Amino acid sequence: MLLAVGVVLVVLAAICLGVAVAWHPEEDDNWQVAGHELFVALWPVFLTVAAGIIVYERWLRDSFVAELKHITGPALMRTLRPRDTLSLLVGHIYGKHSQNRDVVAGVLGGYGDKIDLSDLTISDLTEVDMILADTDKEDLYDLTLSVRYRFEQRQLPDTTFVFFVTSHPRLRDLIVVGCERPLFDFWYIPDGGALKDLSTFTDSVKLEVTYTDPEGAPHETGTLPDVKLTKVPIAQWRDYLRSFREDIGNINRLEVHDFESQLAIFTFSVADVLKKADFRWKYVRGFTITSTTKQKKSDEYCYWVAPYPCLVNAIRFHTSQFTAVNTGGRLEFRSVPFLLRALSDVDTWTDNPVPLKPETWLLPGHGVSLLWRSSAPAPGPA
Repeated sequence: MLLAVGVVLVVLAAICLGVAVAWHPEEDDNWQVAGHELFVALWPVFLTVAAGIIVYERWLRDSFVAELKHITGPALMRTLRPRDTLSLLVGHIYGKHSQNRDVVAGVLGGYGDKIDLSDLTISDLTEVDMILADTDKEDLYDLTLSVRYRFEQRQLPDTTFVFFVTSHPRLRDLIVVGCERPLFDFWYIPDGGALKDLSTFTDSVKLEVTYTDPEGAPHETGTLPDVKLTKVPIAQWRDYLRSFREDIGNINRLEVHDFESQLAIFTFSVADVLKKADFRWKYVRGFTITSTTKQKKSDEYCYWVAPYPCLVNAIRFHTSQFTAVNTGGRLEFRSVPFLLRALSDVDTWTDNPVPLKPETWLLPGHGVSLLWRSSAPAPGPA
């Protein structure tokens, strides 16, 4: 467009120059003299502006725009809500869909409503241990998840941790996109009756915290005692799950009373635990949280999924204390990752599942399943 304007200005400059050269006004006619002087004055102006436009368009424009983006781009991004910025990009690539909101929330690690990023959680160093062990009931086992999160890039926006425990598959699938709290995790227990007694879970929660003191020195607490969970009253569930307040994508708003027996929400404050243990801390930089629930062996699988964007270094499986139901015999295991990339070396049934080392980002919904089956009995002596 500008190049066309430059060409037009060159033509106008040529016309003005031609008129100035060819026109000889009468000296006693002031109007002719003024008109001639106007043409004399205009042609160099038109030519100069045209030359500037052509030079800019042909040689300077790309570098100028690139430098302008470099200077103003980051500053402009910091003045916009993350959700608005990413929504524009996703809409441009994917097209206009209400479900784009799920993609935005997944990539951001939250809804991104706040310019200061205080509603987002991103773990830039994550390690997961999945521990399976027999219980005194042959058809049940203890599934313990010990997950190490680190938040090195910025200060944690909120130190209140939320646990969701549900037996309903729809809630299981909506928690990741529906939770508005930055720190959370969830347990899915298919057996709805297990929610009547969650003492195994509430008594099992252990916490280790990495923090910096007021002088900026890093510290680790070791395992902290007395992590007491507070159960959230049903009347306050809407404050924790957006799906109880409004539609999410094409999924209609849920009614709290429909899930009263299928959901429990617990919270605790990492900051309060540190204060109670009398640590001199200023910023929480990460923590390892461990919790256990009872699951059915007959499910023949368990899994872990990332609750928010996590750069995962390792996922390990501990099955030495886990045996077949009824017989107590050996089991075979198979890990099935659903990640962007898993770098798996083994994809077969094995007595000892090999640790995964993804070393990549997992977004909400990415994770790994561990499957098991009864192992063939060892052959007897001939």
